[in-house]
Amino acid sequence: MSSLSQSSHSDGRTERRDDNILLALRTAQCLFDEGLLVPSIEEVAKRSGLSPRSLYRYFEDRQTMVRQAIALVTREAYKLGAIDNIGVGPLATRIDAIVTSRIQVYKNVAGSLRASAALYPTENELVGAADRSLRLKMLQCSRQFEPELSRLDKRERVAVREACNMLLMMESIHVLHHRRGLEFDTIADVLSGALTKVLTPET
Repeated sequence: MSSLSQSSHSDGRTERRDDNILLALRTAQCLFDEGLLVPSIEEVAKRSGLSPRSLYRYFEDRQTMVRQAIALVTREAYKLGAIDNIGVGPLATRIDAIVTSRIQVYKNVAGSLRASAALYPTENELVGAADRSLRLKMLQCSRQFEPELSRLDKRERVAVREACNMLLMMESIHVLHHRRGLEFDTIADVLSGALTKVLTPET
């Protein structure tokens, strides 16, 4: 076999392996959404159509697979949660933008958030990723509402900023959707109304 043929054959195997790993991770995410938070290799194999033997070559164990699936969702959530022209425009427009962004992120990561929480006791890496994600969300919130926050004294600014952060947390949306049973349109109205109250000075 020529070196070119060997290279093409190797590239094909690498591409197939990458495709199979992605399929396994997507399958794990689907299982998270269905409530199976730490699926086994065998459960992912059955749902995806891949063989357990192949998956054990790709992943050391179920925790490794779940961790990689959560990491994939987290990376995608960073892009999905981006806001254009952050901090620019009327307050109502900025509130709508950040609420829409957070709800969209929640729709994509809800199952993975629960899976991540299920692994927290033993997965320091996931705890660190969650902390970084929280800090970025808090920074985004501060920048989006900087025009309002900058007009407040230090004590008021901290109180208003943290109130906004609490309203916009994934956990808050989860309670409204999963526990309270509200539809996402209603959740958007609840969050937008509350943020407007918090950020608009009383006259």
